[in-house]
Amino acid sequence: MSTKTLRKRIALVAVSALGAGLLSVVAVPSANAADTGDFTFTGTGLLGSVITGGSTTQTATLLTTGSLVVTTTGGDNGYFVVSAGASISSATAGTGGSLTAPDGISTDQKKFLATATDSTFTVVPTGAAGSTFTITGYTGIATGVVTDVLTVSISASSSYGVASASTSSLAWVASGTAASTTDVVDKEATDYLTNALYLNIQVNDAYGNNITSSTGALVATVTAGATVAFGAACSSSPCLPGAPTTPGTYTQAVTNASPESIKILIKQTTVGAGWNGTVTVTYNGVTIGTKSGKITGAPASILAAPAKVVAVSSAASNIGWVYYVKDSAGNELDAAIGAVVLSSSSDESVISDAVSATITAPGDSASYGYGQSSCLKAGSSKVVLQTTTNGVVTKSNEFTQLCGGDAYSYTASFDKASYVQGEIATLTATFKDAKGNLANSY
Repeated sequence: MSTKTLRKRIALVAVSALGAGLLSVVAVPSANAADTGDFTFTGTGLLGSVITGGSTTQTATLLTTGSLVVTTTGGDNGYFVVSAGASISSATAGTGGSLTAPDGISTDQKKFLATATDSTFTVVPTGAAGSTFTITGYTGIATGVVTDVLTVSISASSSYGVASASTSSLAWVASGTAASTTDVVDKEATDYLTNALYLNIQVNDAYGNNITSSTGALVATVTAGATVAFGAACSSSPCLPGAPTTPGTYTQAVTNASPESIKILIKQTTVGAGWNGTVTVTYNGVTIGTKSGKITGAPASILAAPAKVVAVSSAASNIGWVYYVKDSAGNELDAAIGAVVLSSSSDESVISDAVSATITAPGDSASYGYGQSSCLKAGSSKVVLQTTTNGVVTKSNEFTQLCGGDAYSYTASFDKASYVQGEIATLTATFKDAKGNLANSY
C-alpha cells in the first residue's frame, strides 16, 4: 500500500471518532483529512475528536472501560501493531481479506493484517489509568515502514462535555456575525452614540471538544454601566452565528443555547454615559473567563492646565495649555470629539480667544491635546475652556494663562552660596520682556 494511503488509514479514523468514550483524538494534517480515507474509528469509550497534528503524532484518550474499533474501507497491503497496554479483543476479515499475521510476525505480539475492504479489529485497554499504548500502521508486508502512529492515553474518568477554561475562549470581535477565538478588535468602542462591543464565546471541554449542548446554563455578567444580550449560537460551517438583535436590559444574561461560538452584545446602560468595566462568562458554574472592556461616552469633563507662557501674537502651533477630555465613566476621550475653545477669559484685553490646535497620542490614548491662546498683550488672565457635543456644553476647570513678549533681560542665581568639590550646582535663569513681564517660552 502507498504511504499516502497508510496515513489515511489512522488519520481519517480520527475524523469520525464521535463514539461514547474517546476523550480526544489528534490526527493528521488537513491535506490528508480531505481525502476519502481508508479507515474509521468507532467505539464505546470513545468521546469526541480534535483534528490536528501529523500522521506520527496523532493522540487520543480512551476510558479504561472503553474500546476502539478500526474499520478498513479500502483493501491495501499493510498491517497494524498494537503495543503493550492494550489488546485486540476481536477481528473480522472483510471481502478478500485475511487476518493472518505477516510472515515472521507472531499474532501474540498483537499484530493484525489488514488487506481488505471492511476488515475490522477491536482494541481494548489493558494498562492502568494514566498509562499509554500505541497503534502503529506499517506500509508493505516485507519492508514494514512506519507511516502512522496513534498514541492512546488511558483514563479512569471522563471530562467530556464539562467546560474547561483552559481550552475555551473569549474574544472581542468586530460584529455579531464574526467568529474568532482570539481578539480581532480592540476592547474599546469609541462612537459614543452607537457604541457596542461584541464578545465571541467558545466553550470547550478539557479535551478541546466544542460543547454544543442546549441544556446548560451560559451566564454573562457585566459590571455596572452596561447591559448584555446573547445572540445566536453557531449552527453552520463555517460558523456565522446571528448577531444579537436587541440590547439587553440587565447587567446579567442567561441562555441555554449551545455555547459554541455564541455572541454577547454589550451596550451602555445610558447612551453617552460611557462604561469601563469587565464581563465575566460562566458555563454550568465553571468560570470561562473575564474580559476588560470600554465603551466611551459623551464628554463630561475637561481637565486643563497651563503649559507655557504664550507669545503675544504667536503662531497657533505654539503650545499654551494642555487638556484631557473624559466621559462620566472616567474614560479618556479622543480630543477630536469636539473642538475645545475659549469659554471665558477674566481679562479679554490680554486673552481674547483660545482653541485646541493639535492632538497627540501618548500610549494608546488620543485624549491628550493642547491648544493656543490668542494673546493681545503681555499679562495674565484666568481662562475656562469648553467643548460642545450635540448641543451639550462641557466646561473645564479655571486656570491662569500667561502671555509675554520676547526675552529682553534675565536674572540668574545659584541654589547655594557656596559648594564643596564634587557638588552639583543648579543655576536658575528668569527671562523677562521689555516691560518686565515674564518672557514667552518661545
